[in-house]
Amino acid sequence: MQDPTLAKEASGYWDCIHRLSADPDAEMLALSLIHWLKDNFFCPVCRKHMALFMETYHPNSCIGRRIILQGQSVPKIFEWGVQLHNNVNRNKKSRIYTIEEAYERYRKKAEDEPCTLSCMNAVGPTVEEVPRTP
Repeated sequence: MQDPTLAKEASGYWDCIHRLSADPDAEMLALSLIHWLKDNFFCPVCRKHMALFMETYHPNSCIGRRIILQGQSVPKIFEWGVQLHNNVNRNKKSRIYTIEEAYERYRKKAEDEPCTLSCMNAVGPTVEEVPRTP
């Protein structure tokens, strides 16, 4: 059984990979993160698996290429990241996501679009209402 703390930490890395790679303005940042994780991810077994995946499926070959999802031009590196994630999920016998499902989850939301149903009706403090510390 996987340590829940490690699972949570890993999910944060997945979130960064997917959100950055779905953003057309952050394509090179996503590529840099992917290369950094290959050498620095906290789990040495995962690092090895990632390096092997990258030897076969080169993320650099995605740069400057686009795919169309929900009528939007999306960096191809987003698709690469979903394939990497699904490869890991296959090995763990976890759910496999379609590219469309992943994009719906990780795409950049519009300013007036809530990220979840729970925040749709949430009203938080405005900047003026936040208590100031002395």
